[in-house]
Amino acid sequence: MPITDRRAPDTAHSFLNPLTILLLFVASVLTWAQIKQRTMMSDAITQAGPEARLIELRWALGGKFGFNPEISSKIPENQWTMAVETVLFSEFGHVMESQERLKYTPEGAFRVCWEAAYNSGPVPSDLELAQVREGLSDGLAYKCLESSFMAKKSHQAAAELRSDALRHYKARALGILAVLIVLFTAALFGIWTGIRMLSNCEPMPDSPDFQMPAIYAVNVCLGWYTVFLLSATVIALMNNIVQMGLWALPAAYLLHAVSGTAFICVAERASPLMLWKKISTKNRLWLSSGTRFLFLALGSVLILTVFLSFFMPDGDAPQRDMVNFIRTNRGIGSFLVIFGTVALLGPFFEEVFFRGFLLSVMRRWMSVWWALAFSSVMFGAIHFQAQALPVLTVLGGVLGLAFVRTNDVKTAIFVHGCWNGGVFLFQKLLY
Repeated sequence: MPITDRRAPDTAHSFLNPLTILLLFVASVLTWAQIKQRTMMSDAITQAGPEARLIELRWALGGKFGFNPEISSKIPENQWTMAVETVLFSEFGHVMESQERLKYTPEGAFRVCWEAAYNSGPVPSDLELAQVREGLSDGLAYKCLESSFMAKKSHQAAAELRSDALRHYKARALGILAVLIVLFTAALFGIWTGIRMLSNCEPMPDSPDFQMPAIYAVNVCLGWYTVFLLSATVIALMNNIVQMGLWALPAAYLLHAVSGTAFICVAERASPLMLWKKISTKNRLWLSSGTRFLFLALGSVLILTVFLSFFMPDGDAPQRDMVNFIRTNRGIGSFLVIFGTVALLGPFFEEVFFRGFLLSVMRRWMSVWWALAFSSVMFGAIHFQAQALPVLTVLGGVLGLAFVRTNDVKTAIFVHGCWNGGVFLFQKLLY
């Protein structure tokens, strides 16, 4: 007997059942709370962003570091980034420019330290120095500020500190420049690959056949989304009982990943192995196909970034959560745990859910292109990063295209893992 015969009829009134209404209500409340929390976090910027580190690296190379001589009357959103520019202008000898930028830097500890370093002000306290070190992200600007304090006691020690910092940042800048050249070359190849795909309109293969009724699919999505939003809170409560430290990150991922997989398997009445076989074919060329789609993702994001640069306002970096996590967790053990979570565990489940399950189910009720568009927007939205939404949506589209073209979720997992791992390694190199 077919599976569908043993289930509730897939009719419109099924969507009014109490379970769906309850899940929708809980998901709505949790979404509101998540947006509220993210808004409060974005309003409390206490550190210079990645754009400040790029300014420092360009300055370390000895050339112009990409500043605009004219300052808008609007106070910048991230005043600590302006503080970095202020210190570098002071070091470069542009006194008038640095004093003009000083108006837009954080009041309090930074201005006290700047006056002490460059304008014969009183010596700052240890607490003020610690605040400025944190705000400047302990980068080149802080090293220069520190060397200015040290010069009052020992000019030789100050010169050595400044020289070591410049040498270190110059080497890092050259490494990042080499990485960017490789990525740009890969992006150009990806654009060419995309043009070839558009010119060769091959028919899409059939999607994996999920038998569950529509209401089951809706409940699976709402159930997973609810657990996804609650996972960090649940792990935090467990952490109060058993200290997990850095392992709280993969534990939170595993909680909603295992739950989401269980929801799909129960709704489809299939084992995890059966689910995997449904969305993964015996394709020996998945690695080469994945490489082509990875280049396509780089090219698509490059085009989108150039386009958005004319419209998007300056603001805090959308990857600030990851950046702060990298700053506060160092060492080989932390590196392996974080890398394994963001480059392996996360991409594996997200592709099984968004591409293997959601995209396949949606193709039952709409065209493949509408299904790609909708699932890609949902993929971008669940990251709760407004500035990164366009890039994440385009990335989700490429991941979806990789799946529907090959009918193999391994291809999408490979592209997603390389992307997340690459972003993590680049942030690690940057900081």
